[in-house]
Amino acid sequence: MGVIAIHRSKIKEIGYSGRIEELPELINYIKNGDVRQKKEAAFSIMLLACDYGYNCSDAVAHLFKLLDSIYPQDLREEAIIALDKLKEMNEFNRLQIKYLDVIVGRESGILKRKAESIIDFQEKNYIENKSEKELRHELLGRLKREYRFDGFHHYTDFSNFLKIMEDGRLLCREKARQNGFLDSANRGIINKTRTDIDLKRYVRFFYREKTPTTHNNEGIKKGAQGIHMPIPVLLLFKDEIMYHDNIALSDGGCGNKKTEIVDVIKKTKNFPWGKIFCKKEGPLCDEDLINRRNAEFLYHESISTKYLKEIIFRSPADMKQAIFFLGENSLYEVDKRKFHNHNNFLWDYKVKKGSSIVYFKPVFWRDSEDLEKSIEVLGENGRPLQTTYEWRRISRDGCSMEYAIDIPFLDEVRKIKYYIEGHLSAIWEDDCIDILF
Repeated sequence: MGVIAIHRSKIKEIGYSGRIEELPELINYIKNGDVRQKKEAAFSIMLLACDYGYNCSDAVAHLFKLLDSIYPQDLREEAIIALDKLKEMNEFNRLQIKYLDVIVGRESGILKRKAESIIDFQEKNYIENKSEKELRHELLGRLKREYRFDGFHHYTDFSNFLKIMEDGRLLCREKARQNGFLDSANRGIINKTRTDIDLKRYVRFFYREKTPTTHNNEGIKKGAQGIHMPIPVLLLFKDEIMYHDNIALSDGGCGNKKTEIVDVIKKTKNFPWGKIFCKKEGPLCDEDLINRRNAEFLYHESISTKYLKEIIFRSPADMKQAIFFLGENSLYEVDKRKFHNHNNFLWDYKVKKGSSIVYFKPVFWRDSEDLEKSIEVLGENGRPLQTTYEWRRISRDGCSMEYAIDIPFLDEVRKIKYYIEGHLSAIWEDDCIDILF
């Protein structure tokens, strides 16, 4: 007869019949019984754990408490058998692990070796016993501690940003294209995108700023050729969207067939997070590292803008446009560090009215001589006004300029628009001059 069978017969002496309802009485024996009762009650709890699984896991912790009592030698056999059974079931909680550590710190021989093997086993497999919510919470905590994760990053062009804020939702690519949004993605990448998941049905986020993808797309390009996000805006979403249904995570750019896409957090345990958050750029990056830095968080169909954490612009000029079209917003922030800034752009602008001249003063990120620029002056009801203007540089680096716009009837001016390579980059209206200074 095996050890467990023998004990099943012996422990009936204390009234054990294998029902989970007997737990309170067994725990009482452990606390207040004599040595024989403590031993039999401890083994009874272990048997209940075998029969009922995780429902008894807290009670099993009392068995380990006995190991720290005045009877460690008397309970050695029961402890060894219990450790073996618990390892088979993989049923652990934090309290049990605490007492395994006690064993390792105090015992020697077979009991210590078994405890050490179970701790190692638990570290590798404990993830299987946690709820999805717990695992998501732990992953977010790790990303914040180790990599300064501050939210899910979605970069879009300014024209899309206005529509997103008006609609109150950020849409997946399929719905966005149906609603007339500018598609800033690389068509070659999209054509290579895998078929095992319909990515066009997901809103796509990055875990970090300044990815290789945004480097290729960001900013106004001479002649507006190729992949293009002329005026990028960063929509930074709260990390709480990690807890929503129908999400997926990738360990690289989803356009790469080598990338793994998972919808269960425990499968992210071996994601190369160090590479995903690596700050190396340019020739220091091999093909694998470039792909890892493009890793994505996927959210099905659409997401409400109520989950926005911050709306980040690369320049005061871009934020002024947002205020003009949408009004003030406490989420607005200027932080050029979130952008690559490798293509030129308008950093800021000012407007000043003289007695017969309007002075428009744009300030560029760097010398703008190679960019095509134009000014549009409008009167009442958007009527174009005939004007002449002169411009001159007012800084040696070529970043700052001044346009002196000569208008025959100054009182008729209602609005000024400034275009760079055909993209509206600044706008002024007569009654909002305070915003622009």
